[in-house]
Formats: sequence, structure tokens, C-alpha cells
Amino acid sequence: MFIKERETPIQLVVLRTLKPRFKLSHEYLSMLVRLENGLIGEDKLDVCIKLSGWKAYVVPDLRWAHFQIDTVVIANGIIHLLEVKHYQGECYFQDDRFFYPNHFEIKNPLHQAADHAIALKQILRDKPFQIKHWVIFTNPDFTLKQAKRTDPIIMPNQIERHFEQLRQSSSPLTNADYELAMQLLQLDNPSAQLKYLDIPSYDFSQIQKGLKCKTCHTISVQVSGRTCFCQKCGCRESIYPVVKEAIQDFAVLFPENLLTVSSLYDFCGKQVSTRVIRTTLMKEYELVHKSSASYYR
Repeated sequence: MFIKERETPIQLVVLRTLKPRFKLSHEYLSMLVRLENGLIGEDKLDVCIKLSGWKAYVVPDLRWAHFQIDTVVIANGIIHLLEVKHYQGECYFQDDRFFYPNHFEIKNPLHQAADHAIALKQILRDKPFQIKHWVIFTNPDFTLKQAKRTDPIIMPNQIERHFEQLRQSSSPLTNADYELAMQLLQLDNPSAQLKYLDIPSYDFSQIQKGLKCKTCHTISVQVSGRTCFCQKCGCRESIYPVVKEAIQDFAVLFPENLLTVSSLYDFCGKQVSTRVIRTTLMKEYELVHKSSASYYR
């Protein structure tokens, strides 16, 4: 049973929104790819857990200020910490370190999983629960050489069997299992991570203004009456969903700014009438009056 739905990481949302409107460095483009792959892996794992029929409480994306656990599963007095990796290609494990064939070293995910287990033990030090941690590789195009059989590693071709074994060995869930799952859910604090987000520095003047195409995701949309058309791929769409997405993008990129008609008029590249912007805002947000100015929330 999933206690909550998995959410797209805030860092990924911001980088996705920035990409068509701001020149990202190679470092941030690589980070965007890693985050996208990570979400693919986590979604694949969620599907595997659901299909397994394993009776357990699942808490995805458990977030504290300085760390995040991909998936926590509680069943039969055991907390399973699942660190998910969607690596691609061939990697080898040597002297407690992970390398690609070109000797490029990557962080050891076993250390990351072990650190999370220690942190969780400190948080739950008054709870009589055993904690196990695993690193699960979800990409079928990934191979790992020289790993020990005793390492807490689950390869892509072992995932189904791993959860089937857990299902077969499980017993009915207890009230203590449920209470712990609820306690962990209450500890989940995504907003605490905001100040630790690694995103590029930018301001309103640096952001490309205009409307984004839903198909090719470029700022290439022109407006003709109540229709938007993309000059790059030819996609056509009604103006209101395009403006709605622009409003959402503005809110992601500038969460401290008020949603006002004038600011959104500028953000949309002055291509959309203030009447259309106001109509879209009124459909999705609440109008707030503050002295002589008004904004939406």
C-alpha cells in the first residue's frame, strides 16, 4: 500500500522549466539527465512493488533537509530502505568504489544507502524496528562487474524475484507497522530542501519570454486569435492551455513573485492580451485585492 504518491523532485521541475528559457551549463544539463533517469528508475520500481502483491506500507520520496530516501517500505517490523539507480552501460566495483570502463569514478550508492540507514536509526532510535538497505538497479541495459554476492545489491534481472521472495515470506501487517509509516509520513518535509537546491542563478531579465510549445518544448509559439501555433514543429493548440502552462512556469521559476496580470503579460512575451491572461488566472487561481494592486494565488 502506497501511503502517498511519488512526486517529481522540485529540482527536476525547475530545471525542466528553465531549459527552454535559459542557457543551462553542461553541468546542469547533465544533472537534468541524471534526474530524469532517476525518476524513470523510481517509477519502474513503484510498478514492480505494486505488481508483486507484497503486503507492505510504501513511502516514496521521504525527504528531510539534507537528504532524501528514494523509497521506504515497512513490513513485519522491518524497514527496507531502497536506493534506486537507473544507470546505463557497464560498471565495475573495485576496492569499495564504482567505476566505468574509462576509469571514471561515480559515487558509491552503497555508501549513500548505508548513510541513510544510519540517519533513520537516529531519528527512530526509540522504535524497535530492524532496518535493511538495498541498492536497486532498474535499467536492463546496466551491468555491474565484480560485486560480491553479499553486497545489498539488486540487479535488474533480480528485482521481480526479490519482491516475490519478500511477498512469500511476509506475514500480516501490524498496527505498529502502520503507526511507523504514519510517523515517517509526518516527518516528510519537501519544503525543507528548498534552500539546499542546486539550481543555476537567474533573474527575470535573463529568462526568455514567450509561449512554450507542448510538443517540442521550445519558445517558438505565435498567437493568432484564440489559436497558438509553433513556428518550429507546426503544432496548433487553443490559447488557454498554453497560457495556463506559462503561468505554471512563471510560478515555478519565480515562487516569491506575485501572480499579476502585468508580470505574466511580460513573461508571455507580450503576445497575449491582458484579458486572456486575466480570464485564465480567474479559472485557476483566487483573486486577491491588496490596496490598489491585485494578484492571484
